[in-house]
Amino acid sequence: MKHDKPVIGISAISTRINAGTTASRQVTFIKDEVLDLISDLGGMPIIIPNIPDPSKISSLVNCIDGLVLSGGEDLSPELYGEKLEIVYDNTTDMLGKPYSR
Repeated sequence: MKHDKPVIGISAISTRINAGTTASRQVTFIKDEVLDLISDLGGMPIIIPNIPDPSKISSLVNCIDGLVLSGGEDLSPELYGEKLEIVYDNTTDMLGKPYSR
């Protein structure tokens, strides 16, 4: 599918918030600044929700021209072969595996 502008997928952020009731709610969002930046640079931003089953993302990935991974915890530099200079929480596992088209 050909687009006039490059389609840029943005990974959404999921978190629980207090919705003004006794129960919290799971919400998925992206900061407006990210959407605005991509639009200002000539792209068409598309929000990609957090989908637990990676096999369901394949068709979506084939429709985008670029990907922005937004938000989240910092990973330890040791995970990509760099020296650890400050203390990180190493309880974060590598999420998923590399994807190639």
